[in-house]
Amino acid sequence: MVRSAEPTSLQLEFQGGSKEPLRAIVCGEIDFASAPSMQARLIAAFEREQTFSVILDLTAVEFIDSSGLRVLLHLQREVSGERGALVLLAPTDAVRRILRLTGLDQHLTLADSLEQANTLAAQTGSDLEDAP
Repeated sequence: MVRSAEPTSLQLEFQGGSKEPLRAIVCGEIDFASAPSMQARLIAAFEREQTFSVILDLTAVEFIDSSGLRVLLHLQREVSGERGALVLLAPTDAVRRILRLTGLDQHLTLADSLEQANTLAAQTGSDLEDAP
């Protein structure tokens, strides 16, 4: 696939927060041009909402590169350090392929439905809260 050198478009919308998982709906491409802004906006949002669990909705992500993968790992460290969870909701086939090729599918929590993502986020967060 040939990729253009033009900046990519990434849209980010937030739902939920406070006492429930923050759902971040991502549309577009997560690459070297969009990843830093996405990371900063996500961290600011979950700090503002004072939530410890984030559901990253990837149903409309067309492409992810190593910069995007780095953001996912950074976010996982951020929320798990705050006794929370990061759940990737319904990654597209292209994103799943990259996660599988890099082995990150074994280290990140993936969910196929919003209901499953909410359950996983609640379980992971409460499991961590109960830990000594």
